[in-house]
Amino acid sequence: MISYRKATIEDCTTLTEIRMDNMMKYMRNESDNEKDALRQSIKQHFETGIAEGSLITWLACDSEKIISTCGLTFFTATPSITNITGKQGYITNMYTYPEYRRRGIASKLFELTVEEAKVRGCGRIVLYKTGMAENIYKQFGFDDSHGYMTYCPSYELCPVVV
Repeated sequence: MISYRKATIEDCTTLTEIRMDNMMKYMRNESDNEKDALRQSIKQHFETGIAEGSLITWLACDSEKIISTCGLTFFTATPSITNITGKQGYITNMYTYPEYRRRGIASKLFELTVEEAKVRGCGRIVLYKTGMAENIYKQFGFDDSHGYMTYCPSYELCPVVV
């Protein structure tokens, strides 16, 4: 049975390894030292962000095993007419292990993440799109703009500013 929850500090090592596994397809000839430095940087990112509340990560778990993730980093940009508070969310680290794909798990995590952004008052939510999940993003009302996708919960029409 699949369960959903927010990540805690105790999950940071596992989140780091999931991120590193996902990053391996983008690496070319990095040395072990470079990979270790990246691993440490990613772990620090998770630990600091979760502790400060500037990052939340929703998890899908099969029993105790984390099988899918979707992260949301909060930041503030200059307020605009379409985002009066300037509060924004950046969705990242959306990943599902291949054997769990096509079961609606990523869609559920994405829904939880978008709702979290709305509850926290984000006037704009941004993500860097990947081909695999693009249909999920579009189902939630995200618009394409030069490789990024944007959703503005407060406005029906939202100029995309990247």
